[in-house]
Amino acid sequence: MKYCIQCGKEFPGVGDICPECLKTIQQSAPSSLTLSPPQSSFADCQYEKPPTCIEECTNQDKVTSSLWSWSATVESIGKVLCILIIFGGILAAFNSSMIETGINSYTGETKTEFSGRVFGTVAVTYIIYAVAEYCVYRTVALLIAALARITQSSRTTARLQEYEIRHRITQYDKGLTQSAKDEGR
Repeated sequence: MKYCIQCGKEFPGVGDICPECLKTIQQSAPSSLTLSPPQSSFADCQYEKPPTCIEECTNQDKVTSSLWSWSATVESIGKVLCILIIFGGILAAFNSSMIETGINSYTGETKTEFSGRVFGTVAVTYIIYAVAEYCVYRTVALLIAALARITQSSRTTARLQEYEIRHRITQYDKGLTQSAKDEGR
């Protein structure tokens, strides 16, 4: 086969001039034009072998597994942060609830009292923050899980359709072969 030096297009015709760019033709593809599969997280899905049985159609691929893993990780991070915010809030509430009430006239020390109302208000505020933070992380985790489910369902459906088409073609070819054998007798 001939390939154009300038544009790289295959030229099946005769002659040494490319009809596309009007440059000279060479006999083999230049090394800069060799094609390789794209390097992405979807590369393994694009070039996988066709399914030979129904079980192969339902296997999880690398992308779907990664999405499920990310969903679980995001939710775990949300839980950990929620717990940390609650504990930090309890500490902040305790620190804020210690109110100075005056100075002891005999010892000169500062008097402090615990205020339950201040503690409750600050603690509830931090709990609300923690729940809101968890809801955000949970929502993101659910969106990633939905994307994983859509990806998995779409891939499974496509693979099942590919399997069915290949199975029908095989059955059709077998039928043609059998009828050719029957005619030959």
